[in-house]
Amino acid sequence: VNHIFYPIVDPGFPSNTSAITFAAATAIWQRTRKLGALVFIPAILMPLAKLYAAVYYPSDILAGALLGILTAYFIYKIVMPVLGKPIDLAFSIFRKLCLA
Repeated sequence: VNHIFYPIVDPGFPSNTSAITFAAATAIWQRTRKLGALVFIPAILMPLAKLYAAVYYPSDILAGALLGILTAYFIYKIVMPVLGKPIDLAFSIFRKLCLA
C-alpha cells in the first residue's frame, strides 16, 4: 500500500496543516475578499483530505482552523498597526544598503 501523506511525527492537535492554510487564507481574505474566497477552497479541502485519509480527527482540524484564523486576524488588526511603520522603515534602510 502506498501512503499518500507523510507520517505524523508530532501530536496532531491542533492540525498544523489546518492552522497554516487557514491563516494564509484569512490573511489574503483580509486584503482581497474575492481572492481570499478562492484561497479558502483549498484551505478547506486539504484538511478534509487528511480527515478522509484518517490522518487527523475532526477536532484537530477545527482547532487548527480556529487557531489559524485567530492568528491571522490578531496580526492584521493588532500587530501590523503597531509595527507596520517600523518594519517599513527597516526594509527601506535594508533596500538602500542592498540587503533586502
